[in-house]
Amino acid sequence: MYFFRQTTGSCQHEPKHKHKCDHYKEVIFEPKHMSLHLEGKKTLAPYQIKDMKVKWLCWDIDSYNDVPQDQIEKQTRAIAKEVYELFGPNHCLVERSGSKGYHVWVFFSTLLNVEKAFALGHQLAQKVPPIPDINIEVYPKQRAEKVFGNTVKLPLGVHQKTKQRCLFVNGSFEPRTDQWEALTNVREVDAEWVEENIEVIPWEQTPTREYIPYTPQCLEDIMHDGADEGLRDEGAFRLASYLQKKGIPYDLGHTMLEKWNEKNHPPLDTHVLDQKAYQGYLGT
Repeated sequence: MYFFRQTTGSCQHEPKHKHKCDHYKEVIFEPKHMSLHLEGKKTLAPYQIKDMKVKWLCWDIDSYNDVPQDQIEKQTRAIAKEVYELFGPNHCLVERSGSKGYHVWVFFSTLLNVEKAFALGHQLAQKVPPIPDINIEVYPKQRAEKVFGNTVKLPLGVHQKTKQRCLFVNGSFEPRTDQWEALTNVREVDAEWVEENIEVIPWEQTPTREYIPYTPQCLEDIMHDGADEGLRDEGAFRLASYLQKKGIPYDLGHTMLEKWNEKNHPPLDTHVLDQKAYQGYLGT
């Protein structure tokens, strides 16, 4: 499982290093980590990109406002329908995210160039008529080099905020009877076909619909209250992006994010916060 990049430890220097120091250690992913995830004791959220390639694509359908659940399900069903029409039946899995949103997963037969996965994800998302206050976010979000991308929690874990299990669902949005069977039987999308048939999106034509920023009230709530585990990475990226769009200089914005991070439960590691700040300001 090449895409896991975990670290342990924290900087003990005074003042603390702004970037990763030798007090951080790389953690090798082992079966015991997966067991902790499936038992709900720890939720794993892997970085997606390595060497500009990915093995999966995910659409995250959710809303940060009071939107009827059936509308979120309508958008989720529409994404799944686009996958069905392009690749045929059983080429994606729909998963309840542990809150009111859903993930739609596609797995590739081999490693795929990240730009092709990015283009495929946006191509299908743009075919879905928008519904106000519902976001469709495409993972991978990045195409830039030297980044690991954003994280998405692995299926079948427990949402740390709601404590609800994330489960694969059927067409009626009811949990599937056999979760392992659903995962085992899903068909992989032919990566070679995607390479040959999906055109890379020029930077200037990159769709922006998925990146609808949080409403100011939501931003105020996040800044005031901090974020729980599972929301911190996304919160840091969104806040950094918001500060950049408001013309706040990077150094000042980074200081503001550090103060915000002190309110998180628990705070992000310093090197993760640095990465999210950089990505938010860079727009990747």
